[in-house]
Amino acid sequence: MLAAIIVVLALAAVAAWLVAAVSALSIVGLAPRGQKFKAYFALGWWRFARVEAIAGPAAAPHIAHYRKAFLAFFACIILAVAIVFLLIVERQN
Repeated sequence: MLAAIIVVLALAAVAAWLVAAVSALSIVGLAPRGQKFKAYFALGWWRFARVEAIAGPAAAPHIAHYRKAFLAFFACIILAVAIVFLLIVERQN
């Protein structure tokens, strides 16, 4: 049963990663020409105020989606690692 949960978590992590990637591309697409690399860099360091200053207020919903998807991705990864740890402990007993 725990193995099935790991598969579901892996699928959720992939979905969250895709949402984050699409959101990042949408944010950078809103940035003016010549500012796209700066927007990527600021987005990678979670400087959302700077990203919004570069891309404009239209980027705010994309930033919110990016932030949620990023956190969901890492939550799935952490849960999957914890479950794998439980599986290892369970099989040793």
